[in-house]
Amino acid sequence: MTQDTFFNVWRRASSYRQSRGKVTAWLFSIGHHQIIDEVRRRKRREQTQVYHDVDLINQPSDDTNDPMKFANRQMQRGMLSKALSALRSKQREIVVLAYYGGLTHSEIVPAIPHP
Repeated sequence: MTQDTFFNVWRRASSYRQSRGKVTAWLFSIGHHQIIDEVRRRKRREQTQVYHDVDLINQPSDDTNDPMKFANRQMQRGMLSKALSALRSKQREIVVLAYYGGLTHSEIVPAIPHP
């Protein structure tokens, strides 16, 4: 975090204007924004981690009394698991958040970490 802050100070050195205030205030401002960005990133990670921790494929089914329905449901779960594993991780995460998490497009966008 500190290294990132100093890197941003180095990159933005030309933006400092003595007429706008002390250099310490400018440095603290850059550090403050860096911390806010990190807190937001962590919050997004925590939101998406909730969905990763849930075993979505093996949720209990009410079809356990009918062997044919149970077998069919297990086969569908296997196919779904295989299809999800074929997706890239970000694509899989979006599908899981939308379908199983019930999130809308506007809710998913901030939940997905961007490089």
